[in-house]
Amino acid sequence: MIDTTLMYHMLKAVPSGATLIMVGDSNQLPSVGPGNVLNDIVKSRTVPVIELNQIFRQARESRIIVNAHRIKQGRLPEIRESGGNLGDFYFIEQEAPDKALQIIMELVCSRIPQRFSMDPMEDIQVLSPMHKGELGTENLNKKLQNALNPSKMELVRGARSDCDL
Repeated sequence: MIDTTLMYHMLKAVPSGATLIMVGDSNQLPSVGPGNVLNDIVKSRTVPVIELNQIFRQARESRIIVNAHRIKQGRLPEIRESGGNLGDFYFIEQEAPDKALQIIMELVCSRIPQRFSMDPMEDIQVLSPMHKGELGTENLNKKLQNALNPSKMELVRGARSDCDL
């Protein structure tokens, strides 16, 4: 997720005659800064590229894998009921942000831990594509910290307390 400016400065710092090997996933989200450097380099076909396409983290039949391939091909994910089985891909549609927040809280604090025997503090991670708003990282962190860390013990990083968002 390197942006154009950082890549420029990195390339200036690489000594002449050195070999630069880049490792990454060009299908991940682009950098926050300008550019989509790795994806653009891969698509340019001007440098040798080796693409790893064998999956080791999940079973090939995993609905996560199946749907990742579908999305990569420009197709919609397969959304079907797991039939009471413990599936590995779920899709919950909710347009109202306040209701979506309520669902996230219920999933993280009770449903996922109970169903999959997981610790919400150690085993569950919530990702959000935005910082602001009802479903942004700032509000999600605040709500989840209040629910999962009632003792208010906090970790301070830099000038910001993780509990004072």
